[in-house]
Amino acid sequence: MKFINMPGFEHGFNRAISEIVGGMVTMIIVINIAQNINPSLVMMFKIVGFLSLIGLIMAMPYWGTFYMLGWIYAIVILYQAGLVNLLELFIYVGFPSFVLFKRITRSFDF
Repeated sequence: MKFINMPGFEHGFNRAISEIVGGMVTMIIVINIAQNINPSLVMMFKIVGFLSLIGLIMAMPYWGTFYMLGWIYAIVILYQAGLVNLLELFIYVGFPSFVLFKRITRSFDF
């Protein structure tokens, strides 16, 4: 039987850092360009960002447990560094924590 090596803590940590920092840089560039071309493009970009957040949340239940723990740890560090606001902290940590809680309670289900 062949086992698949699931991405672990460090992969989740790296993904959270790259997603948040990459998203911030992209947002700064696109908003500055869009404001000069057409201000309504800024709102469209924010809507696309929100839709991608929904997609991310929908994928979280399929993440490995240690991957998710790495993600949560990185988000907390980014919050302490001031790169993530309180609402984002609630979303990016709250939902994965809920998924982990459901996994734990399901494992003790009698």
